[in-house]
Formats: sequence, structure tokens, C-alpha cells
Amino acid sequence: MDSSALLSRLGTGAPFAVLRLGDGLILLPEQQRFEHLCQKVSSTLAATGLTSEDLLATLPAVHNRVYARRYKKKPIGSVSRRYLRRYRPK
Repeated sequence: MDSSALLSRLGTGAPFAVLRLGDGLILLPEQQRFEHLCQKVSSTLAATGLTSEDLLATLPAVHNRVYARRYKKKPIGSVSRRYLRRYRPK
């Protein structure tokens, strides 16, 4: 795709990623980058045999670890129970 074709696909103020490749630059619209990252995550999960439910089940524990690391204390209340009640896959 030539540069004018790419620029015609970008709207005014559209976010894009800039990748340096040797002496050149590759401009990727952010939506395209996001879709690529989603595909990469999806294929990685499929390769390991994990499901989205497996991943979602780890979020409360991960949240608690990040909170403890960031604030140097445990979160108040049971984040995991609160989270599971609210965001349990249906």
C-alpha cells in the first residue's frame, strides 16, 4: 500500500502506531494494531489450551497482587467475591 492510500484511510486526528524498520517507517492505524494484538493473544491462549474463562478467573488474584504491590497493603474487602458476582461469565 502506498503512502497516499494509507493516508486516505486515516481520518483527521486518527491514532496510529509508528514502527521503525531499517531506514523506513511503517504507519499502522491503531485499530489494525489492536486487532493484530487481539489475534496474537487469542492464538497464544489457544496454543496453551486456556479459555477466556480460565483467564477471567485469574483477574481477582492478579488485581490483589497489583494493588498490594502498588499501595504496599492488601485491598480492603474481598475483591474476588465482589468481582465474581459482578462479572461472572454467563
